[in-house]
Parts: sequence; C-alpha cells; structure tokens
Amino acid sequence: MNIEQRFPAFPQSAPIDGADVEAEKSRRIRNVHIITRFDKGGSAENTFLTVTGLDPRRYETFLIVGGDGTPDAFGNAKKSGPDMGGNGTSDAGGAGVGDRRDATAHAGGKVRDSDVDAERAAAADNMEQARARGVKTYVVPELVRPVDPVRDVRAFVRLRRLLRLIAPQIVHTHTSKAGIIGRMAAFSVRVPVIVHTPHGHVFWGYFGAAVSRFFIALEKIAARVTDRLIMLTDQEKADHLHYRISPRDKFAVIPSGVCLEAFSGLEGNERHPEDKPPAFPPGAFVIGTVGRLTAIKGQRYLLAAAAKLVREIPELLCVVVGEGEMRRELEEQAAALGMGERMIFPGWRRDVGDYMSAFDVFVMPSLNEGMGRVVVEAMAAGRAVIASDVGGLRNLVAPGENGLLVPPGDAEALAKAIRTLYRDPERRRSMGEDGRKKAPAFSAGAMIMKIDELYKELLKKKQVPTAS
Repeated sequence: MNIEQRFPAFPQSAPIDGADVEAEKSRRIRNVHIITRFDKGGSAENTFLTVTGLDPRRYETFLIVGGDGTPDAFGNAKKSGPDMGGNGTSDAGGAGVGDRRDATAHAGGKVRDSDVDAERAAAADNMEQARARGVKTYVVPELVRPVDPVRDVRAFVRLRRLLRLIAPQIVHTHTSKAGIIGRMAAFSVRVPVIVHTPHGHVFWGYFGAAVSRFFIALEKIAARVTDRLIMLTDQEKADHLHYRISPRDKFAVIPSGVCLEAFSGLEGNERHPEDKPPAFPPGAFVIGTVGRLTAIKGQRYLLAAAAKLVREIPELLCVVVGEGEMRRELEEQAAALGMGERMIFPGWRRDVGDYMSAFDVFVMPSLNEGMGRVVVEAMAAGRAVIASDVGGLRNLVAPGENGLLVPPGDAEALAKAIRTLYRDPERRRSMGEDGRKKAPAFSAGAMIMKIDELYKELLKKKQVPTAS
C-alpha cells in the first residue's frame, strides 16, 4: 500500500510508493523536515529555505506540515491548551515570505475569517513553491501548536507510520511542538540521524513558571534522542545550556538564513523614492517595525515611546507592519495616546522591502526573540536598528556600530534611543552602512552550506551509508 492510499488527504508533489522510495535509496539521502506551521514568520521561512535550498542531486527532501493554517486542515486547530510555538523568530516580514504574498495572519488569539484565509493562502503558497522545487509535502492535521493530548497522540501515530514508509536517513524537526512529537516518532522507528531547530524557545516570556518547567522537562527528554540541536544564535545556545537541556557538544550554532535580495536595492542609507509606495509625507521622520502583532513582540512599548516624542519631533511617523490578535488593542492604544495620523498599521505586506527602505530607523521592541530575522532584513536595507537587549538580538545588534540596544519593556529608554538617532542623521547613515556589511553573514546560502556540512558530519559519525 502506497503513501497516497494510507494518507489520502495529504497533498504532495508526486505519487510516492514503496518502489519509488526504494529507487531513491541508492541515489539520494532521504531527509524529512517536520513543522507545525508553514504559513509565515521566521520559523516557516527558515524551513522553506532549508527544504528548497538543499542540493536535489544529493538530497531527496520530504516536508511534513502540521494542521495549523494548512490549506486542507486549518479547522482542526482547536485551541485547547498552551501554544507550544517556541519560535521567537516568528516575524511578519520574513524575507521571501513577505515578498511572496500579501496576507493577514492568525497569531494565536481568536480566529477571524480573514486570518484563516490568510493562513491558508500563506501555507498553500509555501507548499506550492516547495513542491515546484521537488520537495514532497504531506499534512498531518493532528499536529497543531496547542497542547491537546488526544491530537498529540494521533499526530505521533501518524508521523510514525509516515516515517516508516519514507525510511529517511535524517529527520530534522522545527519548533517546539513538532520537535517533541517528531523526534520521538523518529526515534521510535530508528531513524539514524535526528536534528532539531527550536527557532527560539518557550522557557520564559510566554507562560507561567509551572508550564515553563513542564516544557523544559519535555525538551530535556527529547534532547536525549537528538543528535544535534541547531541554535540560531550564541545567546539561544547559552539559554539552552542554562536550562541544562543537553550537553554542550550536542549544540551547533547556525544563524537563520535570509533572502537578502529584496532588501538590498538601495545604496548607503538612501531613502525610498517618495513617488513609489509606500508614499509617506515628504520630510517625515519614519520609525517602523515589522512583526506579528502579539504581546511578546512589544509593539505597545514602541507606541508609548512614539507618544513621548511627538512634541519634540513634529514630523514623527510610526509604522507598524504586521497582523495579529493585538491589532485592535494597539489601534485603541494609539488613539488613546492621541497619535492619530502619526500611526500607520498597513497589515501584512508583500512589499516589506519597500517599507524597510522608507524607514529612517527600524525598531525591534520584542520582549523575547530567538534570533530576529527581520532585524537582518533591516540591516540588509541599510537601516539603523534599535532593538531590545534580549535573546538573539544581542548577537545581531552591536551597540554603536549598526544600532542601539535598550532594556525590554522600557518605553522611556526606547524614546531616548529614537531621539538620539533623530538628532544625528550621519550616525544613522553610518549604522545603516555597517548593518549592510554584516547582513551577508546571514544569507540563505550561508545557512544551507552549514546545514549540509552538519548533515554530512552526522551521517559519517553514525556510519550511515550514502551514495556520495
């Protein structure tokens, strides 16, 4: 019985049966990637770039996607417990994500019709493009981010059956929920090499102490069957070591790759042409951010900081690109602060690069961040960056070189940093140039090369036979 017969609802690029899989065994390394959400944000974009970037002459790549936001299974994502997203990198712009589509996203709160449609559109777009590049894709509807014991067990069973049929040499899981269930399923069918990328963590900043301890315990168990844990930044590695998730030798640091081309069109700190959208008022001093509108991203502190500056910076304009459950609350906050036309909420945009180049300063006010891919995008666009002094942002922003760091959740400190860069255009230009020079280290190509090297190392260590 082939995979289509056993998993009839799973969309895929081409029929795959047992004979097809056996034929591939002699030629390419079968690697399976598992993620709950494949719609938008940093974790989805990282996974997309990985599965489509691996050399098809060497790798036969499979992608298993969970039911959150997927075209045929969105309605299965009933919220019944804490959301184990575990991706502090879940940015709204997502180079390559943002420039491929214009949509609104569900960010974990009440599901709106527009959010559902956007999730489906984003997932469908990603999956279509992945298939077009030879990636075989499947959906496991029961694999959703919220904790749901019944669905979680069913997801484990389905993943186990699917992995038995594919018989991969490598399983690479992405984000916390897919990482827990996917790694245990891979271990149960004796997959030789198991790799996991958390894309940030859920150890603090998301839940209370008790729930966080539970997730830490799960991560420790899963780490025992994991050959390598890929951290996006040195800070993320330090956090995992602090919580004693795994011994130091199990970690590798590979920054999340970014498609830089959409953000590198301008020279120096040149402004976006005023006759090209987005058309902001001439002479405006534009501060902007891009990200999912959710509490952990800290946009409310940016609004509070902007309100403190309107009198001394009359040309101030604050732009918040993205969508999420906090949009209405943020709009109400802006109105209460008397920001009026000084605040713009464009929603999700495919032309994120154009918005970036129209900013004078990019602001990342997150309370927790695994890496902050959108900061790399801002760097590639030649923008000076102000970011919270948390997580992986410390590894991206060198204070005084390409930007400034401020304490998280401190609107006063954020206002002070904005004021500093407003008064010094030359410093903004210099920071933007420095960021542009640093950005290529985070290219998609650099990431793929390091992942390929890691796979080779682990396959050799495990003495897994390969054709090459």
